[in-house]
Amino acid sequence: MEDWASRTAARDLEAQDREHLHLLKEERDSQVKDKHGIDMFQRLNQWMRDQIDSCNRKLGEKKYSVSLVNEPDFKRKLEREFSVIRTDGSKQPLKLTYDPTVHRLRCESSAGHQEYTLVVGKDGQPRFESLYHQVKTIEEIGTELLDSWVAAPF
Repeated sequence: MEDWASRTAARDLEAQDREHLHLLKEERDSQVKDKHGIDMFQRLNQWMRDQIDSCNRKLGEKKYSVSLVNEPDFKRKLEREFSVIRTDGSKQPLKLTYDPTVHRLRCESSAGHQEYTLVVGKDGQPRFESLYHQVKTIEEIGTELLDSWVAAPF
């Protein structure tokens, strides 16, 4: 039978090991998010551009557009922000912003506000997750946002 000192030391060492592994995982996850976050946001941007272009071609007119941010810090903003607009101005834009400091995608429009957080799965791959912890693909996020934006009254 182990004595108190042995049991306590073993328990404390095990807790230290768990904490160390947790810190290593957090550091690794942070590096993955830093490395892939902007790229994933750019993939969403490209997916939306492709969908908008396809829709406009099928309509035979340029009804929708994806606009870039035109600000002094253009290059940095270009990586982190864009809007989908109706070219006739009849609808408020769908504005998407990615904040790489907190790894969060924010979406604002007349349909409301939505957020997705970049997380790292158990497989080590980055993915966006809704506020309800539902993993969403780029296509699912884009479809969700465009559908709710188009359906909004103004």
